[in-house]
Parts: sequence; structure tokens; C-alpha cells
Amino acid sequence: REYLTKVSTPLALNLYTAVHNPITLKGRMQLCIGALSSHDVRPALALLDLPVIAVHSTQGVLVKPSHAQSWTDAEHGMEPCTTIHQALKSRRTCVVWVRSGHELFQEVRKQVSILLEQLLTGYHEVNDVAFVPADFADGAEAVQRSVKQLEAAETE
Repeated sequence: REYLTKVSTPLALNLYTAVHNPITLKGRMQLCIGALSSHDVRPALALLDLPVIAVHSTQGVLVKPSHAQSWTDAEHGMEPCTTIHQALKSRRTCVVWVRSGHELFQEVRKQVSILLEQLLTGYHEVNDVAFVPADFADGAEAVQRSVKQLEAAETE
């Protein structure tokens, strides 16, 4: 939403489609069919014996912020933490929230590039830097959405 207030919809689509993509229309249809027929793997999350670092958008429409809950639910055997350093040292889950829609590289390229560079250079192996929760990453908008959701739930 915020990205489209800065960049027009036609420009966003031009930027998105300007990158050469060798996947044919038939191949894209097969990807969609595969995604739609996927299985729920949440019960298997507890079997992961490795750190999980999930980069998640706060304004995604395709993959909603609530979808990140499985990665941090004790019910699914996942133990959350607030830093990548903690995740790496204790094989836990760190969700890095980014104020963006689902096209992270297009909408917040600099932030994602810095995070990738930090991961590749081992920055988080020696630096214990906390990431903010989704509500803080999204600012006042997240608080307003939460209040509206609570009010709607109370009226039901």
C-alpha cells in the first residue's frame, strides 16, 4: 500500500515485469497448481533441528503477517527469539519484520540487501541485534488495524 503511494501502479508493474523471466505461461500455471495443491507442513516444523530466520512483510496480501505465527508457535515445536544471533546459537526462530507488501526486493530493496549482506558476512554471528515486532515495524497503522480487529471481534 505504502509503496504504491510513492510509485504509480503502472510503474510498479513495469519494474516487476522488466526483469527477464524465462518461465513460460504454462510453467507459471504449473507453479500455481503446485502451490494450490501443497500440503500443510506445520506439524513437521518441530522436526527442524536448525535455526530458522524468516523475513516477513507486515503488509503482505498473498502471505499475510498471521502466517508467520506457525514459525513461532510452541504448538508446532518452534521457539521464538528476537535476534538472528540467538536463533543461530540456540536453533530457534527469528522473524524479521519488514514494512512492505509481498514484493520485498521491489519495495524495500535497500533494507533486504543490507540484511542479506549481514547474513552472508556473518555479522549476526557476533552481533546480537534485536529486530522489532510486526506492530512496531508497521507503526501506527498496525495499532489501528489491531484496534479495529478487536472492536469487530467484540461486536460479533
